Amino acid sequence: MNKHKQSNQKPVRLPEKAARKPLSSLREAFKSFQLDELKKELKRWLYVAISNNNSVYEDDQERRNLIRFRKEFRKLLESLSVINKAHRPKKEMDWLTRMAPELRTEIEKRNQPTTLNKEQLADPMPVVKRFCSRFTRQYAIREMRDWLEAVITYDGKYPKAVCREYLLIFYECLLCLIECAFALAEKD
Repeated sequence: MNKHKQSNQKPVRLPEKAARKPLSSLREAFKSFQLDELKKELKRWLYVAISNNNSVYEDDQERRNLIRFRKEFRKLLESLSVINKAHRPKKEMDWLTRMAPELRTEIEKRNQPTTLNKEQLADPMPVVKRFCSRFTRQYAIREMRDWLEAVITYDGKYPKAVCREYLLIFYECLLCLIECAFALAEKD
């Protein structure tokens, strides 16, 4: 057994930062993937996972659990997006205002929450807290792991395939958002 610890430092991953710095981690996650991209990719993941007969989701109860989880997770993503926008630094807003007006309008339109009501848009924290009360952190992380495995092992054909080039980055972003939600819920 090697008694010497590895001396090289590995960079801290985004999900690991989230518990200590949820707002800056939210910012990083939403820089990597905009709300619209997250929702579209998760929809693809859902179709692939429930179509995979060689995964945990071959069981009907597990499929129902995933569908319910995805519905709640989508609301969580939208709530975290609202929180992120409210805490976004001015210099990030400046970048958006320097865009061509048509492009800025299109980006803003595509990234609008669609499942939150006016009350939830004004105060998204109850949605975050509800997610964190319905699912434990451990359950959410395990569900994400099962979901990722179902996507990776799917061998069928799907017209709009999951983007495999950034699968792990996307997965880490999702884990980061889960960790941010729990960190924010615990602080509030």
